[in-house]
Amino acid sequence: MDTCALLSLSVSGFLEECLNFDILITKEIKKELEDISQYSDIDGKHAKKILGLIPNKIKLVEIKNKERINYLVNNFPTINTGEAEVLVLAEEQKGIAITDDLRCLSKLKENSKVPVYLSAYIFAGLILKDLATLEDVLKAIENLAEKRDWKHSALYIHSKKYIEEI
Repeated sequence: MDTCALLSLSVSGFLEECLNFDILITKEIKKELEDISQYSDIDGKHAKKILGLIPNKIKLVEIKNKERINYLVNNFPTINTGEAEVLVLAEEQKGIAITDDLRCLSKLKENSKVPVYLSAYIFAGLILKDLATLEDVLKAIENLAEKRDWKHSALYIHSKKYIEEI
């Protein structure tokens, strides 16, 4: 899971429920969280919270296929090291990749051997596993829209539509 998706889940108030699933991150994602945690804004506060869950509840995993990461970063300008690591980790673990970075979502999907989703997919999973209600998730998305400045973004529109279609 990438940094933005982790922050979205934390700010939404649903991070604890998400710990019912295996959440794996890479060194780059941890580094990004450490960098963000230096700020006193809402993202900084939640980055600190997430860092406190490593390694007991969120697992830090070493990537094996460094060449694949380099290939993705060097050939697709919208994919940075963090997103490349998330994709390669999902491929190595035969899992799914979660990102909230819309700039690289299509390139990740085109170059992936595993499913790639936005954090809205996790919200949907919480509803389907009876860990959250549709109403609570829609409220959380509205809360995210305000706290993380999503209100008019494609991420907000896509996430809300995805959840409403469940």
